[in-house]
Amino acid sequence: MQSETSSPLSKLSTIGDFNAALSRGLAGLAEAGAHLVNLLDNDPTVRDKLRALGFSPDLLGPLERVGRRLMKLELFLSMNAGRRRLSGCSMSDQDRFSTEPVAVYDPESREERLIRVDELSPEQIRMVFARGSIRSVAQQRTWWSEKQQSAPAPEVDFSYQIKKDHIVILKPMIVRKRTLLDWFREIA
Repeated sequence: MQSETSSPLSKLSTIGDFNAALSRGLAGLAEAGAHLVNLLDNDPTVRDKLRALGFSPDLLGPLERVGRRLMKLELFLSMNAGRRRLSGCSMSDQDRFSTEPVAVYDPESREERLIRVDELSPEQIRMVFARGSIRSVAQQRTWWSEKQQSAPAPEVDFSYQIKKDHIVILKPMIVRKRTLLDWFREIA
């Protein structure tokens, strides 16, 4: 295996080289990424040729990022949503937060918590990750408060009104038994 600073390729790549490296599995993925970068840098039409052979943009884009050393290989292979979002961040963030927990704002306690990226809930993932970066705790707090302000108000049903000792039905409606029981409990 070549060192990370030197290119593992010494000749012009072919689509066959790319396909062979890709088929070798994990050991070949980094090499396939390097072949892909070499191909793309030398022939701008190769992306279309690869798509015609059945390679999807969802594979080619991340492989190109691996080949250009913009994405860690372990993040390319991960199916975890938090790790997938981390793969869009800088390499320094990828290196750091692949092993260390990230600071997360907890809206309930209003404090900072340290949580591993692969343990984040979907809501925490949206709060922590901005496009291509990780938000600071202060930015997360701002994001959370803006999200709460922009949340739609609960829809009020104006088809009836519950009064102290009676119910006023303003529009024709079908009232289910459960709803009637709830109304009677409110009046009682």
